[in-house]
Amino acid sequence: MAKYTKRRDKRGYEWKSAYREKEALMLERGYLEVSPHDFYRELFPAGSLQQEPEDGKGNIIATQIRPSGRGRTRQWVIDDSLKMLDKVIGDRFGLIPPISFYGKSHTKENAHELFAVVVDVDYVGKQQLKNLLKQFGNGVQLRPTYLVSSGKGVHLYYFLQEQVQLYRNREEVLAELKEALIRRLWNDTSSIRPDSPDITGIYQGFRCVGSQSKLGADFPVKAYKLSENRYTLEDIKASIPSCKVDLAPLYEKPRRKSTVTLEEAKELYPEWYEKRIVQGEPKQKSKKQGGTWVCNEALYEWWKRKITEEVKAGGR
Repeated sequence: MAKYTKRRDKRGYEWKSAYREKEALMLERGYLEVSPHDFYRELFPAGSLQQEPEDGKGNIIATQIRPSGRGRTRQWVIDDSLKMLDKVIGDRFGLIPPISFYGKSHTKENAHELFAVVVDVDYVGKQQLKNLLKQFGNGVQLRPTYLVSSGKGVHLYYFLQEQVQLYRNREEVLAELKEALIRRLWNDTSSIRPDSPDITGIYQGFRCVGSQSKLGADFPVKAYKLSENRYTLEDIKASIPSCKVDLAPLYEKPRRKSTVTLEEAKELYPEWYEKRIVQGEPKQKSKKQGGTWVCNEALYEWWKRKITEEVKAGGR
């Protein structure tokens, strides 16, 4: 006789029922729904995004995802007026990351400033939401600025006191801090699937407030304000017991190209001068081809571990 295994998920109709129960719970606790425009205005304060061409500020990049064969994916540039938000509010699958970008596409090369650290906790039923609210209230968990009900789960937004410039040398540290916060918040009291945390990077987009959740058009993504708090990255680290993430690299100035003259290089780097200038040897290729690294080696190894050890089917 086959051994009975307890089901670790809800069926579609059960999640729809849970959505309504969670909606009622938030209102019962006094957390009022905030409109999409008000939410994004608070996340991206007036004047923090581009107001005119070449003013040195970035824009929101909103992405409309379309299933294969059902139209092409589109990206919308949303400036400080927020007028283009309406392109994704009500959409079937619209994503917005808590980041401003240069250019017209959502790529990490174009990423400019981080406005919030956002954690996605999935498979959250009514009891799990009760647990989270209790932990936010008694200080066990860091209270987010906003809780966004995304359908089956919640997105916890920790707005930052000051935007963080997304220099490449900061990527690894920010990713490690976010992973530590995800593992802190996603547990057996907050999710019915505690062993399957979705470890998302800092560039991850989240379903747009006001767009449809996975449950359908009648179950939109809603934002509820939990506090007036804005945090520093040190605050976030301090909320995670025994967190060993070193934030020091965040305060290092990004490296700039050297302005050393050839004469100075001859004195400072004699071996390099002899090989490259005197002997005319070409610049070495990538490490994989027997040369030098052309990217941050530690960051490469960190992502390689993620790919080989933790990637699961269905994750983002």
